[in-house]
Amino acid sequence: MRTHTHGPRNLPGSTSSRGACERFRGVDCAPRAAQVARQRSLFPSLLQGASWTRAAPFKETRYHRTPTESIGNMYSPRARPLKISHLQRRHRTHGPHEHVSTTACILNTHTHTHTHTHTHTHKNHEPHRRVMTPVSRPLTPSQQLEVMRAQEDQENSSLGEPISRDVERYMYYISNGVQEHMLTPQPAQQITNILKLLPNHLHGDEILGLRVELLEEVQRDYTFSIRKSIVDYILEDPDERVRLFICNIPRPFPWRVIRGPVPWSLSYQEAHSWTTQHLFTINPMMLKLQDLWINNFSSLRFVRTSLFSACSNLPLLPAELQKLVHSQCQTARDELVNTWIPCCASLFVTFKDLWLPLVPESDHVAPVTAQEFFSCVAALMSLQLRSLVSSSLHDLLDSLTLYQNGNDFGESFEDLQFTQRPLLLVKLKVEESRVSIHPSVSQCWDVLQQAFVHIASSAQNLPRVECIIFPELQDKGLTLRSVRPDESLVSDLLSRARDIFQKNTVGPQRYLDVYKKYSNLLDTSARQEVLSFLKEKHSLQGFTKIRAVARVWEEIASLRVTVPLAMFCLEAVDLHDNLCDRTELLKELLITYELEENRDLNKRCGYPASIQYENTTLPTMHCHTN
Repeated sequence: MRTHTHGPRNLPGSTSSRGACERFRGVDCAPRAAQVARQRSLFPSLLQGASWTRAAPFKETRYHRTPTESIGNMYSPRARPLKISHLQRRHRTHGPHEHVSTTACILNTHTHTHTHTHTHTHKNHEPHRRVMTPVSRPLTPSQQLEVMRAQEDQENSSLGEPISRDVERYMYYISNGVQEHMLTPQPAQQITNILKLLPNHLHGDEILGLRVELLEEVQRDYTFSIRKSIVDYILEDPDERVRLFICNIPRPFPWRVIRGPVPWSLSYQEAHSWTTQHLFTINPMMLKLQDLWINNFSSLRFVRTSLFSACSNLPLLPAELQKLVHSQCQTARDELVNTWIPCCASLFVTFKDLWLPLVPESDHVAPVTAQEFFSCVAALMSLQLRSLVSSSLHDLLDSLTLYQNGNDFGESFEDLQFTQRPLLLVKLKVEESRVSIHPSVSQCWDVLQQAFVHIASSAQNLPRVECIIFPELQDKGLTLRSVRPDESLVSDLLSRARDIFQKNTVGPQRYLDVYKKYSNLLDTSARQEVLSFLKEKHSLQGFTKIRAVARVWEEIASLRVTVPLAMFCLEAVDLHDNLCDRTELLKELLITYELEENRDLNKRCGYPASIQYENTTLPTMHCHTN
């Protein structure tokens, strides 16, 4: 029941806030007694000074309400007419009509509440009316903005702008209308959480004063926010605005939140349900398989290219490189077959409660769900296997990328022009009167190409996990799917590797030009030239041909034995030995001919045949002097 209303008698509670404030502003000079009374009632109380509950509004003193009803009244302005005595008590009945009586009680309560709310709203001419938007169809962002602007315009037209007196009274009640003991203290954990956000170097004593000031500012902001929230909530009641002589309050900047126009809730639920029942992506077993792979096998590679850089035997012959790739691929495959797949099977044995309910108990029921589950498991393990193959192929390509600049050394080769460690060792040999690379460049590319193909082939025909769990399925040919050698992934990487390889074939071919000057040694032209020279008559002093051949031998012996050319390293030991042997034969041919000529001259000059000549020019000199 209502009691005597505090405040000016000329402001009845049934009038609207705008009309009451206009009459309040229009009051002219009154007698002095009225002015004194108005001064005393200039700032009526906002909250009760003494009450059973803290921060109880002063307006509750006009009603005979229990603390529960008072709290419920302040929960929402629309709950003001509700009283506990008006609510029907629900009688417990044991029988089939219990649900019906409960529903009827709820409906009666809702009808009673709606009647009181409608009557009170009509009585006070409440200006706030929400614009109801259709929920059956989604709104575009522009339509949502139009609805929000319409609501804002309606509120602006009904409330109006605050004047200076409204702002002054509003700030007074925020500062002085709420006592300190009525406020909820700031939680200590909140300050602790704030301090945890500070970096470690800001916890020192050198900025202790600044930190204290900031914490005091946080406390002031918290207190001000609590006071403002209490005042704003009490002023939601139009009667309180009239009693406190505050027509309008400052309105905050409107927050506009636009919701996505797509009605995705139903489609999301359908997709989630279908995924749960058929793809099992959120099944705990899938997470355990993924954790096992990431923690134990994600770093596994079919070819560990780090061994190439750490290998002291580099460069390798193409046959040795091929053997190394095959051995590493076999080691990785053995680890997958003997470790990875059994570990996955052990997870299914350990956590069998997570998937055994999918298997039907009767043999007459087809295990469709279980088959879908293990198919999804095989798909996940196949993806993991594909990631292993893909990473191995990319690592091998990255090891070749070190030589992507090629080995074209220009006009002349310099020793420190290519400093990276070569990968392949090829030998220079004489074949059919010409210098050739052995094995050939095309054979070297075949070795690299087979390395990529062998990595992809090493992951083929791995058994699925159900073949380990159910031994009777081992003869069904169930295998994991991996990268096929004819897939675009392999072909694209091979194309990039071939481009790098082609850039490294220029240097070896160009370095063969160094041996063009010795081409007469490779064919019979040098021997024919020497024989033609020997058919002519020459004095012993004219036999400088031997020294020329000796200089050629020394020049060949001084050539580089190994030539590092980025990816390739040329080894010319056999070639140099062959050229030196050919030069030595020419030299021996010349020396033998010279000795025979000297013997003939000595016989004609009368020297005994047993004389040994250390210098072949001396007999000639003696012969000419005589």
